[in-house]
Parts: sequence; structure tokens; C-alpha cells
Amino acid sequence: MFLANYYTDTREYVQALTALRDLQKLQPDVNLDYRVFKVTAEAVWNSLLPFDTLIAAAEAMLANRAGNTYYLGEMALTLANVARRVGMTNHLAKYLMAAI
Repeated sequence: MFLANYYTDTREYVQALTALRDLQKLQPDVNLDYRVFKVTAEAVWNSLLPFDTLIAAAEAMLANRAGNTYYLGEMALTLANVARRVGMTNHLAKYLMAAI
């Protein structure tokens, strides 16, 4: 987690995602879905990853609603902001409804 935080703080979002995925392999019972989503959103916002990777991260959150219910509103808001920036707002309905 230290490495993921370091890479996030230094705006090296792709490396932060790699560190989070490695951590998830080491501790599969720890829910990192929202953290992965937020770092992915930063990467997409900064044009380091395509928008589809953010959709995949949002899908992972929806697949595990029990562990992510608290964060669904923030996920939808973040996704909407990034979607507006990259011109992909046609993908939002499902995630906005999940947040509602």
C-alpha cells in the first residue's frame, strides 16, 4: 500500500495500479475496488489510460456491491466528471442508477 500511495502522490498512476494489483494478489480478502477505481480515474483524467479501463474498474465495484455500497455515489460522480472530460457521457446511466 505504501508503494501505491507513493506512486499516486507522485502522479505515476499506472505504477500505482500495478502496486494495487500486486497487493490484491497478496491479500485477496482485502477490498481494493474503490481505491483501484480512484487511481484509474486519475490515470484516465490525465490521458494515461483509455476510458474503458475506468468502466472496467466501475464494473468491478458493481460486481462487489456488498463491499462497495458506501462508495457507489462517489464512484458515479467521479465517473461522470471523467466521462464529461473525455466525451463519453453515453456510458453513465447504469452507474448513476446504481448510485441512486
